[in-house]
Amino acid sequence: MKILLFDMDGVLLEARAYHLALREVVESIGRALGFRQVNLTQDDIHFFESVGVTSEWDSAAICYALMLQRVWEQEPERMLPTAPPLPEVELHDAVIPDFHAFFRLYDAEKLITDHSLVNAELLLLEQYDHSTKQVETLQGILHNARQIDGSLTHRLFQELILGSRVFSDLYGLKASIPSEGYLLSLDVPALADSQTKQLLAWLDKDDHYAAIITNRPSTPPEGYFDTPEAELGLKLV
Repeated sequence: MKILLFDMDGVLLEARAYHLALREVVESIGRALGFRQVNLTQDDIHFFESVGVTSEWDSAAICYALMLQRVWEQEPERMLPTAPPLPEVELHDAVIPDFHAFFRLYDAEKLITDHSLVNAELLLLEQYDHSTKQVETLQGILHNARQIDGSLTHRLFQELILGSRVFSDLYGLKASIPSEGYLLSLDVPALADSQTKQLLAWLDKDDHYAAIITNRPSTPPEGYFDTPEAELGLKLV
């Protein structure tokens, strides 16, 4: 028996959806906090990943916490809801946080935990004095970053990548963003037609198989919850 084992993102797919969704979530939350234009760049995202923050759920929440902390310097009571819709607010001229500087510090500290959200919380809380309410808010943003309930960043991100219909069917929640889903509309197959034909011909032979491995969430066993992002990628592959 011969088995070919493929990675999905970067091998079978040119993955664009996750990074674009991250940029849009951070920019949208920035506007809701009054920043004129938060432009998270591809270089920013690559830098986050280079210091070990590889989950967009985590980096979106950390960027949100940094922006909110900056707004608190002028408006210490400012808060956002934990679910859409986002408020329309008057824009201000506050300087956008230096995301690179924070993540450089994050990397330099070499904190004892390998959990990116715990590291971010430790750094945020030790750098500034916060009220009890502010500490609870920051902890909520970071602790809930990978949950649909209580996380504004996670909710917006999942709506964008899954699309309105899939999101509503999966979570039983009304989508706030009309979207066909970035995973299906933006990611593209990476194999050339000739490579695909060669692979299919190879798989036609007896005892020849292929499998895909990916860190994307996928449909779980019955009784558990997860999202079918691997299966959406498989459709394109």
